[in-house]
Amino acid sequence: MLESWFGLCERFVVAVEGISGAMKAGGRPESEIVDATFGQPQETAKKPDMTGAKEAEALKRELLKTELRAKGIKFNASSKTETLQKLLDAAADLPPVDAPAPEKPRDTTAAPATPAIEVTKDQVREALVALSAIRGKDVGLHILKTEGNATKLAEVAPERYGHILDACRREEALANV
Repeated sequence: MLESWFGLCERFVVAVEGISGAMKAGGRPESEIVDATFGQPQETAKKPDMTGAKEAEALKRELLKTELRAKGIKFNASSKTETLQKLLDAAADLPPVDAPAPEKPRDTTAAPATPAIEVTKDQVREALVALSAIRGKDVGLHILKTEGNATKLAEVAPERYGHILDACRREEALANV
Protein backbone atom coordinates (compact mmCIF):
# COMPACT_ATOMS: atom_id res chain seq x y z
CA MET A 1 0.00 0.00 0.00
CA LEU A 2 2.79 2.39 0.91
CA GLU A 3 4.53 1.57 -2.36
CA SER A 4 1.52 2.57 -4.47
CA TRP A 5 1.16 5.79 -2.46
CA PHE A 6 4.82 6.58 -3.05
CA GLY A 7 4.43 5.86 -6.78
CA LEU A 8 1.44 8.20 -6.98
CA CYS A 9 3.37 10.97 -5.23
CA GLU A 10 6.32 10.46 -7.56
CA ARG A 11 4.11 10.85 -10.65
CA PHE A 12 2.61 14.01 -9.17
CA VAL A 13 6.06 15.49 -8.60
CA VAL A 14 7.06 14.63 -12.19
CA ALA A 15 3.91 16.36 -13.49
CA VAL A 16 4.54 19.50 -11.41
CA GLU A 17 8.16 19.62 -12.56
CA GLY A 18 7.02 19.37 -16.17
CA ILE A 19 4.62 22.27 -15.74
CA SER A 20 7.29 24.27 -13.95
CA GLY A 21 9.74 23.61 -16.79
CA ALA A 22 7.18 24.76 -19.34
CA MET A 23 6.63 27.98 -17.39
CA LYS A 24 10.35 28.66 -17.11
CA ALA A 25 10.73 28.19 -20.85
CA GLY A 26 8.21 30.97 -21.42
CA GLY A 27 5.22 28.76 -22.02
CA ARG A 28 1.99 28.75 -20.15
CA PRO A 29 0.97 25.89 -17.89
CA GLU A 30 -2.26 25.28 -19.78
CA SER A 31 -0.46 25.08 -23.12
CA GLU A 32 1.28 21.89 -22.08
CA ILE A 33 -0.17 19.27 -19.84
CA VAL A 34 2.22 16.69 -18.55
CA ASP A 35 0.92 13.17 -18.50
CA ALA A 36 1.53 11.95 -14.95
CA THR A 37 1.87 8.35 -16.09
CA PHE A 38 4.68 8.79 -18.63
CA GLY A 39 5.99 12.29 -17.98
CA GLN A 40 5.53 13.20 -21.66
CA PRO A 41 3.96 16.51 -22.81
CA GLN A 42 0.47 16.03 -24.16
CA GLU A 43 -1.54 18.45 -26.32
CA THR A 44 -4.75 19.83 -24.87
CA ALA A 45 -7.99 18.86 -26.55
CA LYS A 46 -9.43 21.62 -28.70
CA LYS A 47 -13.13 22.31 -28.80
CA PRO A 48 -14.72 22.06 -32.24
CA ASP A 49 -15.69 25.39 -33.77
CA MET A 50 -19.46 25.55 -33.33
CA THR A 51 -20.00 29.24 -34.09
CA GLY A 52 -21.38 28.52 -37.55
CA ALA A 53 -23.81 25.92 -36.23
CA LYS A 54 -24.90 28.18 -33.37
CA GLU A 55 -25.47 31.08 -35.75
CA ALA A 56 -27.53 28.87 -38.07
CA GLU A 57 -29.60 27.63 -35.12
CA ALA A 58 -30.17 31.19 -33.89
CA LEU A 59 -31.21 32.30 -37.37
CA LYS A 60 -33.66 29.39 -37.66
CA ARG A 61 -35.14 30.26 -34.23
CA GLU A 62 -35.64 33.89 -35.26
CA LEU A 63 -37.33 32.86 -38.52
CA LEU A 64 -39.66 30.54 -36.62
CA LYS A 65 -40.47 33.32 -34.16
CA THR A 66 -41.28 35.68 -37.04
CA GLU A 67 -43.63 33.13 -38.61
CA LEU A 68 -45.34 32.48 -35.26
CA ARG A 69 -45.81 36.21 -34.68
CA ALA A 70 -47.27 36.55 -38.18
CA LYS A 71 -49.85 33.91 -37.30
CA GLY A 72 -50.59 35.65 -33.99
CA ILE A 73 -49.39 32.74 -31.86
CA LYS A 74 -47.98 33.52 -28.44
CA PHE A 75 -44.84 31.68 -27.33
CA ASN A 76 -42.10 31.89 -24.75
CA ALA A 77 -39.15 33.88 -26.11
CA SER A 78 -36.68 31.41 -24.60
CA SER A 79 -38.32 28.35 -26.19
CA LYS A 80 -36.11 25.85 -27.95
CA THR A 81 -36.08 25.66 -31.73
CA GLU A 82 -37.79 22.26 -31.67
CA THR A 83 -40.65 23.63 -29.56
CA LEU A 84 -41.12 26.60 -31.87
CA GLN A 85 -41.17 24.25 -34.87
CA LYS A 86 -43.84 22.07 -33.22
CA LEU A 87 -45.98 25.14 -32.53
CA LEU A 88 -45.64 26.28 -36.12
CA ASP A 89 -46.49 22.82 -37.45
CA ALA A 90 -49.57 22.64 -35.22
CA ALA A 91 -50.73 26.06 -36.41
CA ALA A 92 -50.06 25.44 -40.09
CA ASP A 93 -53.74 25.72 -40.95
CA LEU A 94 -54.24 29.09 -39.21
CA PRO A 95 -54.30 32.14 -41.53
CA PRO A 96 -51.63 34.82 -40.95
CA VAL A 97 -52.55 37.94 -38.99
CA ASP A 98 -51.67 41.39 -40.39
CA ALA A 99 -50.13 42.75 -37.22
CA PRO A 100 -50.47 41.84 -33.59
CA ALA A 101 -52.84 44.39 -32.08
CA PRO A 102 -52.96 45.16 -28.41
CA GLU A 103 -55.60 43.17 -26.59
CA LYS A 104 -58.79 45.13 -25.99
CA PRO A 105 -62.17 44.08 -24.73
CA ARG A 106 -64.42 43.14 -27.60
CA ASP A 107 -67.68 44.90 -28.31
CA THR A 108 -70.45 42.53 -27.30
CA THR A 109 -73.05 44.47 -29.31
CA ALA A 110 -71.30 43.85 -32.64
CA ALA A 111 -72.59 41.00 -34.75
CA PRO A 112 -70.22 38.04 -35.12
CA ALA A 113 -68.33 37.83 -38.41
CA THR A 114 -69.44 34.25 -38.98
CA PRO A 115 -72.87 32.76 -38.38
CA ALA A 116 -72.98 31.61 -34.78
CA ILE A 117 -73.70 28.00 -33.98
CA GLU A 118 -76.08 27.58 -31.08
CA VAL A 119 -73.86 27.03 -28.05
CA THR A 120 -75.19 26.50 -24.56
CA LYS A 121 -73.86 27.86 -21.31
CA ASP A 122 -73.15 24.28 -20.16
CA GLN A 123 -70.94 23.62 -23.21
CA VAL A 124 -68.96 26.79 -22.51
CA ARG A 125 -68.63 25.89 -18.81
CA GLU A 126 -67.33 22.39 -19.69
CA ALA A 127 -64.83 23.84 -22.18
CA LEU A 128 -63.57 26.39 -19.63
CA VAL A 129 -63.21 23.75 -16.91
CA ALA A 130 -61.33 21.42 -19.28
CA LEU A 131 -59.04 24.23 -20.44
CA SER A 132 -58.37 25.34 -16.86
CA ALA A 133 -57.36 21.79 -15.99
CA ILE A 134 -54.88 21.73 -18.87
CA ARG A 135 -53.49 25.27 -18.99
CA GLY A 136 -54.50 26.75 -15.61
CA LYS A 137 -57.25 28.93 -14.25
CA ASP A 138 -55.62 32.15 -15.50
CA VAL A 139 -55.99 31.09 -19.14
CA GLY A 140 -59.72 30.43 -18.68
CA LEU A 141 -60.21 33.81 -16.99
CA HIS A 142 -58.26 35.53 -19.76
CA ILE A 143 -60.56 34.01 -22.39
CA LEU A 144 -63.63 35.08 -20.42
CA LYS A 145 -62.32 38.65 -20.28
CA THR A 146 -61.22 38.94 -23.90
CA GLU A 147 -63.94 36.92 -25.63
CA GLY A 148 -66.87 37.43 -23.27
CA ASN A 149 -66.12 40.84 -21.74
CA ALA A 150 -66.79 39.38 -18.29
CA THR A 151 -65.09 37.88 -15.27
CA LYS A 152 -67.83 35.30 -14.63
CA LEU A 153 -69.68 33.06 -17.02
CA ALA A 154 -73.01 34.30 -15.65
CA GLU A 155 -72.14 37.82 -16.92
CA VAL A 156 -71.44 36.72 -20.51
CA ALA A 157 -74.03 37.49 -23.17
CA PRO A 158 -75.29 34.30 -24.88
CA GLU A 159 -74.16 35.67 -28.27
CA ARG A 160 -70.53 35.42 -27.06
CA TYR A 161 -70.67 31.72 -26.07
CA GLY A 162 -69.50 30.58 -29.52
CA HIS A 163 -66.48 32.89 -29.41
CA ILE A 164 -65.49 31.64 -25.97
CA LEU A 165 -65.87 28.01 -27.06
CA ASP A 166 -63.73 28.62 -30.17
CA ALA A 167 -61.02 30.32 -28.09
CA CYS A 168 -61.00 27.40 -25.63
CA ARG A 169 -60.58 24.92 -28.49
CA ARG A 170 -57.68 26.92 -29.97
CA GLU A 171 -55.90 27.06 -26.60
CA GLU A 172 -56.42 23.33 -26.03
CA ALA A 173 -54.99 22.58 -29.48
CA LEU A 174 -51.90 24.65 -28.72
CA ALA A 175 -51.52 22.98 -25.33
CA ASN A 176 -51.49 19.55 -26.97
CA VAL A 177 -48.46 20.39 -29.10
